[in-house]
Amino acid sequence: MNPVAGSQMTAKDELIKQLQDQVTLWRNKYEELAKLYSQLRTEHLDMLSKHKQLTLGANSAQEAIDKMGRHGKAKSLELADMIRERDPARFDLDQLKSVSLRMA
Repeated sequence: MNPVAGSQMTAKDELIKQLQDQVTLWRNKYEELAKLYSQLRTEHLDMLSKHKQLTLGANSAQEAIDKMGRHGKAKSLELADMIRERDPARFDLDQLKSVSLRMA
């Protein structure tokens, strides 16, 4: 083998080693990215699940608040009706008392 051929072989061997090192480097980077993607996907799915639970809880709480509001309004109207009925009844009672006092 002549010296030129030997140096060409050495240069090619170095180039092959550099390419193999680059392939290893890129493989390691890919594997790290794959791990990060997997971790992020897991965290994302967990967050979606928590978000869904919170949304359901918030909707349930809002329904309870609305129900309490409707119940409160109904009770308020019922109380107003009772007051409207009470006032004339008190008036009638006062009239009866005054009539009975005059008769006695």
